Amino acid sequence: FPSHDTGRKLYLWSIEPFERLKWISILADACKNARGCVLLSIINSYSKQGSPSIQVLINRILKDVLTPLSNFIKQWVYFGELNDPYGEFFVSINSLVKDDHLWQDKYKINVHLIPNFIDQQLAEKILLTGKSVNFMRRCCGITNWVLDIDFIDMASAVVSSFNQISKFTEFKDWVNKATEITSQKLLNVLSSKFRLSEHFFAIKRFLLFGQGDFIQYLME
Repeated sequence: FPSHDTGRKLYLWSIEPFERLKWISILADACKNARGCVLLSIINSYSKQGSPSIQVLINRILKDVLTPLSNFIKQWVYFGELNDPYGEFFVSINSLVKDDHLWQDKYKINVHLIPNFIDQQLAEKILLTGKSVNFMRRCCGITNWVLDIDFIDMASAVVSSFNQISKFTEFKDWVNKATEITSQKLLNVLSSKFRLSEHFFAIKRFLLFGQGDFIQYLME
């Protein structure tokens, strides 16, 4: 039979594993029937509780479940590709929309799927960047252009941000820079390859009567 001291030591050793199991059970119950980015928001809401050891546990779980979202963002921003058969990403695709309506109607943001650590403005920039790449590839025939900036891993950035706010700021800066570079590239393609400014000038002259012919002949 174990001595009284041995039983006490066994009890003390079991406290921390029992606490971890308790919080895993709490997370499992809270995440029941949740999926995708909703799941991330639920787990993230528990990451700020007081115990340092439990915070480490939840952050470790959060980092693992954030990895698919990080991969979604990387594929979307760099290649304009969206492989999301289960609808877990906050950017959604309407596969019935043809390419001639791609920019307006094909891709949208599901607001209820935006994780609670990403604001809507940042989500809109992620949508715009990937949509611009997708538009260039599918509609403009620009298939060889790739964004030339290093990816800031969002999973590490989010988990680190609880102790190091600047880390998540790096991810936001990466999104802002990616949006700026991609948007400028798309404008350059539209201006040079498709002569967008000349089309605008023609609309001004002939459809908006900027040349004055209509008024002249009307007066005559």
